[in-house]
Amino acid sequence: MIKRSLKIYLLLLFVLFPSVFSFSFSLQNSETKGNKFYHEGKYEDAVKAYTEGLAKKANYSLYYNRGASFFKLGQYDKALSDFENSATYSNSEEGHIKAIYNAGNSSFMKAEADKTKNPSTALESYEKSVKHFERVLQLDKNNPEAAYNLELGRVRIDEIKKQQQDKDQQQKNQKNGNQDNQNQQSQNQQQQDQQKNNQDNQNQQQQDQQAQGQQNNNPDNQNQQSQDQQQQGQQSEEDNPQKLSASEAVSPEDILKEEARRKEAVNLQLSNGSAVPVDKDW
Repeated sequence: MIKRSLKIYLLLLFVLFPSVFSFSFSLQNSETKGNKFYHEGKYEDAVKAYTEGLAKKANYSLYYNRGASFFKLGQYDKALSDFENSATYSNSEEGHIKAIYNAGNSSFMKAEADKTKNPSTALESYEKSVKHFERVLQLDKNNPEAAYNLELGRVRIDEIKKQQQDKDQQQKNQKNGNQDNQNQQSQNQQQQDQQKNNQDNQNQQQQDQQAQGQQNNNPDNQNQQSQDQQQQGQQSEEDNPQKLSASEAVSPEDILKEEARRKEAVNLQLSNGSAVPVDKDW
């Protein structure tokens, strides 16, 4: 993998060498300054010079060389745009192939820069680079550099997709793990609640048994109290004779009348001869 990445850079250095074309003096002056800055490594100044020329007239060379300067600055999205514009303005198949090839390299390097922080964006850039390399091979079947970079781009696409699949699987596993944890916590809570309910039931049963025992003891106490009260009542009656009520009391007159009635009955018995003679033994 390291050798493949290094080969990409060597190819870029070779292909991105600025080209010079003859045209009007003002445009040639802008490109000449830009080429000078480019070879001196002053890529920002080169971009300014090429931009000045493009403001006057757009052409293949200025777009191509400014794209090469943006590439050196690591501004791959701008480099991609300039190389694609350069291919549009190309008057030769060779120039068109070079512009498309470097558009593929720019898209590939943009993907390399984005793959860690934004894999989805990187995947789009890798796929775009593959399309550019495929286009180059359609125009030049014997282009080994394009064939090599096409293969590398496809490898990177497979790597990104694999990473996304692993990430999705990891998130799925984590989600399942979280669900399992929630289920376990729910089961633990249910067990705790069940244990608490069982303990409450046991406590309630103990309280009920204690209450029932107290109720069983209370009738014995009540019976004992009732017996004590009955004994006390009997003793009170013996100590305190009952008094007759006014209706039940006998007056002295009644006693005299009853005595007279008895005597009269005796007399009646004697007069009727009903008395039984008594045998005398003397």
